[in-house]
Amino acid sequence: MALPLIEDSMGNLVASFAAQTETGDISLPILVNELRRKKEEFCQKLAEIREDNPASGLFRCTKDARDLYNKRNEINIYMSSSWCKFPLYEANFGWGKPSWVVPVPLHLVKNLIILMDTKDGEGIEAWVILSEEEMAYVL
Repeated sequence: MALPLIEDSMGNLVASFAAQTETGDISLPILVNELRRKKEEFCQKLAEIREDNPASGLFRCTKDARDLYNKRNEINIYMSSSWCKFPLYEANFGWGKPSWVVPVPLHLVKNLIILMDTKDGEGIEAWVILSEEEMAYVL
């Protein structure tokens, strides 16, 4: 969905939306449905930001995600980001294109999932960073 904030703007729009569950025992289809609903709600709010100061509108749109993140010591938060379709393997800073792109520093964040295109563009790599406690639970 194209989200024209300002006619003369350019660059990447980076924003957050959050889906919250009330129970620790949730199925994947329910979680995906809730994420999809929150994303649609977020995009709808964002599309309505055609005001004098789009930055403050974007700040209001991401309030739910910020409020949840501020409770990170009280609740389990899992973040995800898709870097798919970014031409990361086309970057050339003078010494050639990269042979492998790795999101760093991974050790600074826990419970994070980053999706990236593979070098050949035929697949997706999933970088999953979990705390030791979460890994023990998964295994």
